[in-house]
Amino acid sequence: MPGFAIHYLFGERALPHLSDQRIRNRICRHIHSFCLGLQGPDVFYYSLAAYLPSSGNIGSTIHSRSTRDFLTALMESRSGLGSIEDRHIADAYICGFIGHYTLDTFCHPYVFYRTKHLQHEQAGQGIRDFSRHVFLETAMDQAAIRHFRNIRPTDFAPADTIALSRREQDVVSLLLQRAIARIFPDQAIPRWQARFAIHSMHLESALMHDPKGRKKALVRGIEQKILGQALLSPMIPSNTLSIYRDPCNLAHKPWHNPWNPDQVSRDSVYDLMNRADPVYCRRMQLYFRALTPTSSPQTDTLARERFLEDLGDCSYNSGLPLK
Repeated sequence: MPGFAIHYLFGERALPHLSDQRIRNRICRHIHSFCLGLQGPDVFYYSLAAYLPSSGNIGSTIHSRSTRDFLTALMESRSGLGSIEDRHIADAYICGFIGHYTLDTFCHPYVFYRTKHLQHEQAGQGIRDFSRHVFLETAMDQAAIRHFRNIRPTDFAPADTIALSRREQDVVSLLLQRAIARIFPDQAIPRWQARFAIHSMHLESALMHDPKGRKKALVRGIEQKILGQALLSPMIPSNTLSIYRDPCNLAHKPWHNPWNPDQVSRDSVYDLMNRADPVYCRRMQLYFRALTPTSSPQTDTLARERFLEDLGDCSYNSGLPLK
């Protein structure tokens, strides 16, 4: 699954860096909810039902509109849960979601630069743009699995990381349904659709596990006959080399933010992950401070405001503040 492993590894590496053991313990008690949260709005990209509305896929909307408001709505939905255990599940999920937002704002400008997204968009080449994006993110995943885990990409089983219990599914689907209804009422979804997205991501990640490479070869052959180009097969990880040379920019070649060419960098993907790590850990700690009441309402308000200020209100795609 393109981008899945990068987000998972980012969250996995961040947890030991949290200074508060209590936060780590709460997240680890519901680690599958946390790992699903690390996939952020991408969960809706694996659900056919999310593509049916004429208003578009809600996952794309969450990436590009009212990003801080949506995270705030997740928090408020969490506070409305009745039991402590359900709120702890929500905390793990939301912390993962914050990780997805944080890493996307650091890494997506690089991805969109490498895939020539704006050029494809201007030329109306949507399918080509999608396939190039998937090719690159899959190659990044494969490189990161080798780099951080020292295993073959096909030895990584993504479905195992998001095997939520029924109760966890209930809580997360309710959070998503309520937050979407509040911030994007024109794209509100029933709770079953949020649950279906969770099921779809888990099922498809299991189906895409292809240790022998047969599924990828089969899908690629069908694509070539029907479409004349790759579309879905790039999503299936393999142990072979990618069409992208140096997908993680270990050569440190210059690149820039497509939406702001003045932002030039030579950072590799691993550099970007390292830069994002302390930001993410700080945000998780601020999140829990914002939720922990004190004897002073003023202190509570300041803690919440500090957390929201640190989050910013940036596009997941450009990493730039929304206007």
